[in-house]
Amino acid sequence: SPDPQENSVWIHQDAWFYWANFDHGNSKKYKINKEGNGVYLFVISGKIKIGDQILESRDALGVWDTEDFTIEAIDNSEFLIMDIPMEIPSFEP
Repeated sequence: SPDPQENSVWIHQDAWFYWANFDHGNSKKYKINKEGNGVYLFVISGKIKIGDQILESRDALGVWDTEDFTIEAIDNSEFLIMDIPMEIPSFEP
């Protein structure tokens, strides 16, 4: 995360990375951490559902222009969430 918290690894970016393991039937609402960010979600194993999309092992999905979304495990699943800025910051010379 961009904040050096007790239970996180600090990176110098406005980005958060999560590794999740959900048991079959588990669901959770994910709230995007910062306005202007989006999420890239990669399924390592198992099967999950986001909205009407079903993702299986090695599938990925981008989610943006929303504050939150629900992740539902159809099977026991392991996945990576990358909560990242959707625009590259401009740099003034």
